[in-house]
This record gives sequence, structure tokens and C-alpha cells, in this order.
Amino acid sequence: MRTFFVRLLSGSAVAICALQFATSRSLAVDTMADWVGLNNTTGLNNYSVISDTSAGGQFESRVNFVNDPTQSAMYYLGDPTLSTPLDYSQELHMSGTVTFNTPTNNNHNWFFGWYASTDTRHRIGLGVQGTTPAENDKMRFDFGYAGTFTPTGNFFSSVTSDGSNPNPPNPPPPPATITPDFITTIPNGTYPFTFDYVPGPEGVMKATVGNWFRDEGPQAKTLTDLTPFDSFGFAQRTTGIDDPNVSFNLVISNLTYTGGSAIGDANGDRIVNIFDINLVSAHWDEVGPEGDVNGDFAVNIFDINLISAYWTPTPPGASAAVPEPSSVVLACFGLVGMGALAWRRRRAVAR
Repeated sequence: MRTFFVRLLSGSAVAICALQFATSRSLAVDTMADWVGLNNTTGLNNYSVISDTSAGGQFESRVNFVNDPTQSAMYYLGDPTLSTPLDYSQELHMSGTVTFNTPTNNNHNWFFGWYASTDTRHRIGLGVQGTTPAENDKMRFDFGYAGTFTPTGNFFSSVTSDGSNPNPPNPPPPPATITPDFITTIPNGTYPFTFDYVPGPEGVMKATVGNWFRDEGPQAKTLTDLTPFDSFGFAQRTTGIDDPNVSFNLVISNLTYTGGSAIGDANGDRIVNIFDINLVSAHWDEVGPEGDVNGDFAVNIFDINLISAYWTPTPPGASAAVPEPSSVVLACFGLVGMGALAWRRRRAVAR
């Protein structure tokens, strides 16, 4: 009897929604509801999940990290189980909004991105390192990777207002020769950010934080490190125990990232579209995880509502003939309701 409902949905509704899907391949909104943390509520570290789409709080600028295989002193908060294990051989993307406030002179050190939970030397993403000299009300953002490949396992490059690479030499020059753009400090505030990594002999890595940006390539040597990334989120690993014991506040929100779960995503492809509707329809009125979007183990109108709220939008520049997401979703869900009603009526008659 459910076949009538499925066929009704897979007719005109699928035709309409398939048109929408053809031009809607952007990432869906990721949920932080399942993020967990370790050691991040001790001392000056007190950051946590704030909502389904934001996480952060108070960070200690430097933690006493013991660099051993067990990562026993690791401070982190993040997605502990990516939907698919990732590594340096795959394209990676994240975007969102960062808000920070650092009211004291301190030597920041934190990382945000993909990492191996068993050995966080293997990681790639955005970070903040201490400025030289330290400044009030600013942070220095950089991006890069770390691993065990040779001849060097680490690469970090600061984002700047002109896209240059202003990492100070080692040892750094005297403070009098350092310009604000050289140390790339970004004032307190709220900024959109992006990070992209494309592997290969001519691969590139790029990042933006507000109007600061940087492209870097090629990134061929990362391909020699295939340790899987099984986690995504905040991580801190440093032995800066001699630095001042100070803190700063930071929040990441509106986040999307490769490998994460997505609100409204029923089939795990991280895109909220017609295929999620199809899965819900195939398991309508069932109890279990298949087709369950909101986590209550019941496939019903509440899952439809969540898909509607997080439907993947049509990207800018798409054809004007393509229906707007709201109208497409309403059309789909109208047919879902009609199909469900007809199915129930038909079942009642059969009795």
C-alpha cells in the first residue's frame, strides 16, 4: 500500500525537485549537536557547543601538552566521527564565521580543522599562532598542515591583506623592523572565513578570513601522508608552559565542512535535496534510523519540516527558470501530504 505514496512522490514531485537539484550542489549547514570534547573545561579552557551551529568560548592561549602517542594532554572540541574518513588525497573545504576577542597580550596557539585523533601531528586547517611582538585586541591567523612526511612535516602560512606570505624568519627580526602587515594581526571582531585544499602535484591550499587571504601551492608532498583524519574541530597541542597564563574568547558559527553531518541530510551525502525526500518517503511511518532526520527514530512530518528548513539553496547565477527552493520544497511536501492522505484513505477502504 505504501507504493502508491512512493509512486506519487516519485512522479511530478521528483521531476520538479530534480530540476532544483541539478543546480544545487552547495554544502548544507552542518550540525555541532554531536560534538564532544576532552580536557577543555579545566583551567582557563572553557569552550563548548553553544548551539547546533556554533561552538567556542574561553580558550587558554597555551596549554601544557605532553607530546606522546596517547595524546593524553590533548585539548579539543569537535566532531569525533566524520561521515567518511579523509586524508591528504582528498579535497577539503570548510567555511563559516569566526568571532573573537583577545583583550590581553598573549601568545595564542590553537588549530581548527581536520586531524587524526590518535596522533594530531596529522592535521590540516586554520590556526592562530602568537604574534611577534604580541599585540592587544588582535590575532594572527594562518593556515597549513602538519604530518610526518619529509623533508619537513609542517607548513604554515599567514593570511594577509595583500595575500603575501609574511611569516617571520627564524630567528625573527628586531621588533622595529616588523610591520603590522608582516605579522598579519587581525583586529577583534566577526569575520567570514574559508579554507580549501586541493591535492595533487599541482595542488593548492588557500584560506580567507574577512579581507585577509592567501593561496599556496603546489602541495604535492602532502600526498605522501595518508594517515586518515577521523575528527574535525578545535585542537590545541603546545608546550608553551613558560608563556603567560592568559585566555581569549572565540566562537565558530554557521559552519560547513567536508566530512561532517548536515541538518536535514537523511542519506548522508551532506546535501539536503530530493534524495533526502525520497528516503523519507520510502520509510514513511516507520520506526528506526532509515529516513529519520531529526533523531527521534520516527519517520514523519517532523523530518519533512527539517528538510524544508535546511533545503540546499540554488547557487548564485543559476538559471532564473529554476524554481526557488521554497516553492520547490512546498510543491514536494504538498505532494507528500497528498500521497500520505491518499494512502491512509486507501488503507481504510481496504479494511
